[in-house]
Amino acid sequence: MKLTSKLKASALIYAVFVSIFTALISGYIITISYYEHLLIERLAEKRKIENILSSGLNIVSKESALQEKDIELFDFPSKVKIGLERWGIYRLAKVSFIHREKKFSKAALLGNSFPPSQRFSLYLQDRSKALGVGGKAYLNGIILLPERGYTNSYILNSRLNDVQIKGTINKSTENLPEPNTALITEFRNFLNYSASTEPSMRRSMSGSDSLRVSFSEKVVVVNSESGNNVVSGIYIGKVVIISTSSLVVSSSCQLEDVVLIAPYIKIQQGFKGSLQCIARDSITLENNCDLLYPSALVLFNMETVEGIRRINIGENDTIRGQIIGFSKGSDLRNHLEINVSESAYVYGEMYCSGWLDLQGTVIGSVVTSDLYYSRSGIFQNTMINGKIDIHSLSKNYLSSNWMKNGQPAILKNEDF
Repeated sequence: MKLTSKLKASALIYAVFVSIFTALISGYIITISYYEHLLIERLAEKRKIENILSSGLNIVSKESALQEKDIELFDFPSKVKIGLERWGIYRLAKVSFIHREKKFSKAALLGNSFPPSQRFSLYLQDRSKALGVGGKAYLNGIILLPERGYTNSYILNSRLNDVQIKGTINKSTENLPEPNTALITEFRNFLNYSASTEPSMRRSMSGSDSLRVSFSEKVVVVNSESGNNVVSGIYIGKVVIISTSSLVVSSSCQLEDVVLIAPYIKIQQGFKGSLQCIARDSITLENNCDLLYPSALVLFNMETVEGIRRINIGENDTIRGQIIGFSKGSDLRNHLEINVSESAYVYGEMYCSGWLDLQGTVIGSVVTSDLYYSRSGIFQNTMINGKIDIHSLSKNYLSSNWMKNGQPAILKNEDF
């Protein structure tokens, strides 16, 4: 009798244990299934949000006017706000919406791609004079020269058989290719806008600055006050640094995608970063600088002024992006100059409405009113030792919309 009772008790304990274990396993499986289903739903929602942001950027990149507006995408219940604005020589696309009381946003810098027929190596304005070439000058690609073509230049006792000219030679015209007029208007408005930003988005520059601003937010303008024109902090994103006199970029500072605006800008030896410099009178890049893509050096002056305005590129400098000189005046005393040292490399494009002294290498395209050589005098329409090669430029390279007829594309997605 006692044995039977013990067996029944053991069986009952075993049954209770099995029941509890089964309940735990069932609960675990149900919980896992619930969280798996929740994870799948969240991943699906995340993909949908990413698709909406990406689709919004693609839509706004095709827009022509700088504006903000609301659109509807797919079956999404919230209004999606898209916007297009100017950021230096590039355009900035933005998209945002609010979903479940949370804001989602994305921004990207826009560039332009051009078909191979418009990707020429050199365009030299026709001033009724042949291009004199000598030394180790090298041209590769579609080349547009004055009607008189090219001839040997005997400067430095150079020989024509040292020169290499490859590709197709076509005739240029008496005018430079016109920049995009819409961009010129937007660019001037951008400079005025940056100078008149609301006070709440302004601050004074400090050597201890560490400022990171998303392109989805409002621009922050940093003012260089009198006696403090050295940029030495950390500035990343939607930041404009302004001075009414001059700016000096320290080699120790950290800059990424920022815009600098001043009459005179100097970048100190050894600097590395990405930036856009917009000056009225001069830009100096000291030796051993590395400007990362997409950078730009822009000398922009629509007023008639006396004197020579210059962009100087030092030894062992590398510029990935664009160098633009656009100014009135083209005579001996009043003109714009761009000087590129022998060991300097430009990966991208150069546009010069004045005189270009090219000793270095351009992997990309050059448009200029005049090529000149100034080592033993001033020789106009002369190219000695410079190199221009459009075929070595990456097919993935995107320009700004400085020139017309390009197809907009996303150049750089924001990493915020």
